[in-house]
Amino acid sequence: MEIYFAYAATHVLCNAHHLRELLGVVDRDSNQLALRLMKLLRLSWHYCKGFKT
Repeated sequence: MEIYFAYAATHVLCNAHHLRELLGVVDRDSNQLALRLMKLLRLSWHYCKGFKT
């Protein structure tokens, strides 16, 4: 994830990047917290999608 912050400009990670990084943690370490964070991120995306006008 360090490569994203090597740019001189201010950079914000999109949710796809967050999910990809969390998936890497789950695959590498079988980390249950990362798995729960993935589920929370997906759930919040679905809820927010319903509130857009």
